[in-house]
Amino acid sequence: MNKVLVKIFIVVLCIIVGLLTVSLATRFFKSATPEEKLSEIAGEEVHAANGIQIAILNSTNISGIADKARFYMRKYGFDVVEIDNTDATRPRSVIIDRIGDLKAAKITAKVFGIADSLIITEKDSSLSLQATVILGNDYKTLNPFK
Repeated sequence: MNKVLVKIFIVVLCIIVGLLTVSLATRFFKSATPEEKLSEIAGEEVHAANGIQIAILNSTNISGIADKARFYMRKYGFDVVEIDNTDATRPRSVIIDRIGDLKAAKITAKVFGIADSLIITEKDSSLSLQATVILGNDYKTLNPFK
């Protein structure tokens, strides 16, 4: 009788180990949805990102990076209302808070991978957006370009 119980225990244990292995492999190889990625990046504020209106400006000599950033941010629910180039180049990327909505600026910075210390408040009521992202020469370190 003891030998039968040992064999049953071994079979059950093998099934459990097999299921855990399949579960781990599935999680490891499954690509995350945009919402899951944003949740990892922005944490609890993930739902607040939907509809944040931003402009993305390229201040580098590399063409196409604002467009690439636009597609990245739209995937996560941001409303990119404008992309353009700036006249002067910048060494670092910054976020400009346009309406005094620091929470929206911080969420935008978090998703881009820009430090909160690089958020500037310059209110401009003539713009119909919450934040402007200026991509600097450090753009390769930001999330849309990794």
